[in-house]
Amino acid sequence: MVAMLPIAYVFGSFSREYATAGSAYAFAGAALKPLVGFAACFSLLIVYITYTSANYTGVTNTFEVLLHDQGLPHLPWPLVALVFFALSWYLAFRTIHFSALLILALEGLSLLVVLVVGIVVIAKGGYHGHGLHLQPLTRHGLPFQTAMLGLVFAYTGFSGFEGAASTGEETKLPRRNIPAAIFASLLIGGGFYTFGSFIETIGFPSTEALGKSEAPLQVVSAAFVAPWVGTLMLVAALVSGFGAILACHNAAARLLFALGPGRVHQRQAGPHAPGAAQPAHRRRRGRGAVRAGRRRPDRQAAAGHLLRPGDGRR
Repeated sequence: MVAMLPIAYVFGSFSREYATAGSAYAFAGAALKPLVGFAACFSLLIVYITYTSANYTGVTNTFEVLLHDQGLPHLPWPLVALVFFALSWYLAFRTIHFSALLILALEGLSLLVVLVVGIVVIAKGGYHGHGLHLQPLTRHGLPFQTAMLGLVFAYTGFSGFEGAASTGEETKLPRRNIPAAIFASLLIGGGFYTFGSFIETIGFPSTEALGKSEAPLQVVSAAFVAPWVGTLMLVAALVSGFGAILACHNAAARLLFALGPGRVHQRQAGPHAPGAAQPAHRRRRGRGAVRAGRRRPDRQAAAGHLLRPGDGRR
């Protein structure tokens, strides 16, 4: 989380200057060169699409674990993934306000369940009855190189906080609200990620047992609270993963829109899907792929000169 703070600072600082759907496109293009902005935007677009695919895999696996936990028959994972894809496509097609509120509700309920279970696990002292201690924070002889590999999962576990920067054209008071949302997402998400990891570690007898579990929080919840809470934790993980899918859809679609040549969409509609995203905005002629919201035409041109020029005014 500490390593992510400089990134959050950069996105937050630029978001105070530019209210745009292009995020990295406008930021890197204005600070460096338009070609750099294009490269940054395209790279971030690939990241969001890749994250979406990974989240589909995670949600599908969680759904299979939930079926097994309830004694229900197995379903082919491609079918499950297609159902979630259709649902996310439909919800993302609705207004961005609906998508944002849905994501907030899903993630909020999931965090509440994790918080309650974590408090119970700590109150009972964990698996060994030690309670709060620093032992889970040590490497236990784990090689440094192996620990560094774990950072890959740590970084991807709560990244995506910068996605708020892609909603600059649809947010009220974006130069104030978006930087606040970026930092809040990082601190809250990173805090709960660390808290959940700590709960998982003290809730298992060993790191080997933890590594073999398909749903660690579900096992801990069932063991320390009640079996039905373990099932509730699976549902919370499922809806949280689906919320991440929807967030990636929204952010990827707006980046793709910023790279496109036309702005011919209605203002408040949401995107279809990252692969064929048509985000929503009114047709507005501007001097760039990204409407930076500033009146200096040279900055607007730097943010996105790849599109046909216009009047350069908001």
